[in-house]
Amino acid sequence: MEIISRIPNLKKLKILDDSGHPDWLAIIDSLILLVELESLNIVTETTIDRMIFSGDNVPPNLKQLKLSYTCIPWKDMKFLANLPNLEVLKGHYAFKGTIWKLDDDVVFHKLKYLQKLAGDLQRWEAGSDNFPMLEQLKLHRLYDLEEIPESIGEILTLK
Repeated sequence: MEIISRIPNLKKLKILDDSGHPDWLAIIDSLILLVELESLNIVTETTIDRMIFSGDNVPPNLKQLKLSYTCIPWKDMKFLANLPNLEVLKGHYAFKGTIWKLDDDVVFHKLKYLQKLAGDLQRWEAGSDNFPMLEQLKLHRLYDLEEIPESIGEILTLK
């Protein structure tokens, strides 16, 4: 997108899309041009393709990501672990599905803050190795969540 190429030093961006804009994917794909972007907030009612967060097309300095109403399947959440500098991840109805299972090879290396607001999550399977640097975990309005994985309490950095 021409507009994005004109602002390569932008550090913070919020994208609101509730119309299913025809250039939506082109806009998201062009985010890689924002090499200084550290904070991205996306609010949409359009499911975001997991490949957007493959690591090859995300601004390299992205530290904070907030997703709202994106409906990303939990199984695709592992692709967010590919973001090399991600420290803060917030989701509000960002993910869909009842089970979030993280395999041992899915590691959020620098994630310090994880906030999950609302959704239909029932079972969360993860370990302390998935979040080695996590300092804060905030879960809100997850009424169907059976339990927080016991090993989350073993994260040494968790406050």
